[in-house]
Amino acid sequence: MSENIHILFPFRAMTKDNNKSRNPRTLRYYLTKEFKEFEMLVRDCAIKQYKGKPLEGPLVVHLHFTFKNHVHPDMWNLPKSICDALTGVLWKNDKQAIRGFLSLDVNKDEEDSFYIVVKRFKIDGVIQ
Repeated sequence: MSENIHILFPFRAMTKDNNKSRNPRTLRYYLTKEFKEFEMLVRDCAIKQYKGKPLEGPLVVHLHFTFKNHVHPDMWNLPKSICDALTGVLWKNDKQAIRGFLSLDVNKDEEDSFYIVVKRFKIDGVIQ
């Protein structure tokens, strides 16, 4: 792969932190049905746009989030759920991301969405 992989997700990003519930009997936390559906939506959207095999080796990942208003999750909590959902689709393991970039915009004229750009890590022009 010499080019970047770009994938657009035309829906609102969610975090695991804001979508956990606690079982009152066992006191254990579990992910909500809504969050599990979000993870499947992320996977399905990526599969439709990326037809290759999961990448191997070190990767550079850029995630950009757009929200319509200032009521949105903490930017630092957003990547984990998305990277976990993309394991086995874009990469074999999200630990392969050795460099990452996050950005967030609030724009009332745009719909909630996010995109990811993935590329193989290079040193002096050589893919590692």
